[in-house]
Amino acid sequence: MPFSAIHARQGQNSSLKSCLFCDSHITAARDGDTHRLDIGKPNQTEALIEFYRVPMHSTYARRFERGISLYNPEAATDVDVPLGAEYVDPFDKRCAATRTYTLQGQSGAVLVRLDSLSSWTDSDVRGEI
Repeated sequence: MPFSAIHARQGQNSSLKSCLFCDSHITAARDGDTHRLDIGKPNQTEALIEFYRVPMHSTYARRFERGISLYNPEAATDVDVPLGAEYVDPFDKRCAATRTYTLQGQSGAVLVRLDSLSSWTDSDVRGEI
């Protein structure tokens, strides 16, 4: 059974898990701020959803050319999920790079690769009103 069918049956929020299956543009929102991020094409396509799960964590991760999407379907917070490279949270005003990320239960996040930021243009990140 596909991942989306499993979690729809369990009542999970489809907008959070959809970040695992997009092609390149992701609309991300937090605390009233909304951004449409072009994180590139997926670098990773797996046959089974379990292959996206970060080892020893409840979070699923999918890598893209310029970013990573994360989704934690469990109720518990997943602390210090390893990212494998340096990423920036576009909603973090400090723009601090990190190699780990903590996800609250039943939440998702989209992070941008630090080394890709110098190549971004205004069309790659758009704030929406």
